[in-house]
Amino acid sequence: MSMDEVLLTNLFFVITGSAVLVITVFVCVVCWHVVRLVRHAHRILDHLEDGAESFMEDVRALRDRIGDYFDKGNIFGKIVSVIAGAVAGARRQHPTGGSRRAKKEIT
Repeated sequence: MSMDEVLLTNLFFVITGSAVLVITVFVCVVCWHVVRLVRHAHRILDHLEDGAESFMEDVRALRDRIGDYFDKGNIFGKIVSVIAGAVAGARRQHPTGGSRRAKKEIT
């Protein structure tokens, strides 16, 4: 083996070792960023879950308040019932006199 071949072999191993080191550092940095991204996503999902629970509590409270109006039989509840009944009745009947579903042909 000549001295040139030994130098080329050493040069090859130095370049290969450096490339492996650079790639390893790059993969570690990417993994670190992925871990941070997942942590942030987890925090965001926790905040969304808390917000959804708070929203549902507000909806339940609103439903209870509205339900109190209907349960008491006051004038507001009666007016809303009449309007809701009229709207539901108007939607139920098709302009030709029958229901829309009955007019559709099933193929």
